[in-house]
Amino acid sequence: MVDYKQPFEKRIKRSSNIAEQKCEEYLNYKNVCWHKYGFDNHNMPKDKFVKVPKTIRSIPDYVCVSWKPFFIEAKGFKGTLKIKEDDLKSCNFWNDIMDLYFYFYDCGKQKQHIMSCIKLLDKIDVNKTGYYDDNKQLFYEINL
Repeated sequence: MVDYKQPFEKRIKRSSNIAEQKCEEYLNYKNVCWHKYGFDNHNMPKDKFVKVPKTIRSIPDYVCVSWKPFFIEAKGFKGTLKIKEDDLKSCNFWNDIMDLYFYFYDCGKQKQHIMSCIKLLDKIDVNKTGYYDDNKQLFYEINL
């Protein structure tokens, strides 16, 4: 699994995203129709990518349809789930358009967690924060 310590070019490669692979397996198992939608599978250099507005860069990974349409964002983690503050701001934006769910995959425990954007926002503990070393972005630690 790649993490924030890996080079930008490696982090955006689809083949390195185990959470998306597991999410697709889950969606197929549940007979959910899905379409890859996210902005993560691009070939832009980092200096160009960061010029795209943050909300657009945070487009959910999938548009899905089951009994109703919804978005899913897949995120992998090992140890503690960390969500960037900017991603939480985008969460509200996308959830206002269509229900947004998260598929979290714990690579260490090989366990999946699915929750709505609203449930995720309810789990935020403002006392459990930190900053990424590489980009100094604020993140929240989420207990699942």
